[in-house]
Amino acid sequence: MSVKLNGQFAFAIWNSRDETLFLARDRLGVRPLFYTQAGGALIFASEIKAIFADPRVRGEIDPVALNQIFSYWSVLSPRTVYRGVVELPPGHYVLARRGKSR
Repeated sequence: MSVKLNGQFAFAIWNSRDETLFLARDRLGVRPLFYTQAGGALIFASEIKAIFADPRVRGEIDPVALNQIFSYWSVLSPRTVYRGVVELPPGHYVLARRGKSR
């Protein structure tokens, strides 16, 4: 079965039967989707501040990202300015199952 999505989206689908989480983002990257792994959990949100609402996530500045800002005036995707918090690139997905993600 093939499904084609058109438009702006960032979504998560939980399959309770397979215990699989599917995160996806639109191909132009209009809608953001950030994620991190902390305390044995995959934590995701459309805003970084929502990720920091979880007490397992520490808001540390990533020195590599800071260097990129001074070099390129921006952080290079998929990195964010926060250590361990990643932005899902446009047109990509994450499949998480039993503590492993790809």
